[in-house]
Amino acid sequence: MLMPEFMIILDALASLSSLIAAWHASSHSRSTWLWSVAAASINFVLYCKAGVYGHAALDLWYIAVAILGLGLWKNQHVNRLTLKQKIMLGFIILFTSYVLEFVLIKVNSQAARWDSLSFVTGITAQLCMAFQLIDHWWLWLIHDGMNLIVLSQVKLPFQIVKQTIYLLIAVRGYYRWLAINKAADHH
Repeated sequence: MLMPEFMIILDALASLSSLIAAWHASSHSRSTWLWSVAAASINFVLYCKAGVYGHAALDLWYIAVAILGLGLWKNQHVNRLTLKQKIMLGFIILFTSYVLEFVLIKVNSQAARWDSLSFVTGITAQLCMAFQLIDHWWLWLIHDGMNLIVLSQVKLPFQIVKQTIYLLIAVRGYYRWLAINKAADHH
């Protein structure tokens, strides 16, 4: 079944604006957040039209956090989580994902485990990014890998390509942010 022309155009625009936002994030540019609002808005419409409501809801979160991030990135200082914070964050992600998975199973979700973990890692990664924590790049790698699987199932070709590129940008971003953090420590 072919996608209507409108969906193909919307898919392409959503993918392009999302990739631009991710590239700016990997460069630690404040314009990340303006592109994030545009991308999340287009993605919201796309996912609603495709019937992927969990992803649509996640884009509403991305819009809210993008507004927060725009304010927080006035002071551009990259930070790292402590080991204790990483352990606590990991526990919170796993616990919240498990609870959400249980809820999704109750409403007969076909991909409850993937949906719950993807939703929770996406929320957490975006929030950690707003607070300029290097560690968010690892969450994006997990999140993007899971989304690649989900989007392959709903057959949105530009989104599939986008998720693959996201994985590469996340690796770039991690190393760029490490360099930014190291340079700031030497000043």
